Amino acid sequence: SFAWAQVSGPSSATLTGANTAVATASGLITGSYVFRLTVTDDEGRTDSDDVTVLVATPQPTANAGSDQQ
Repeated sequence: SFAWAQVSGPSSATLTGANTAVATASGLITGSYVFRLTVTDDEGRTDSDDVTVLVATPQPTANAGSDQQ
């Protein structure tokens, strides 16, 4: 079995498919997130690994509009 969980980061994240091999995180805001995948085999043995996701602040853009004469 597969079990994804958020270990740290802003609480805005929502995990979809947390009990599958590939989960999707949504609702992420700027910050650093750590998600942990724990896999359990048929004999009850488990192993885990963490992945860090860094969501950077978008760079501001400017639009001065059309050239003026």
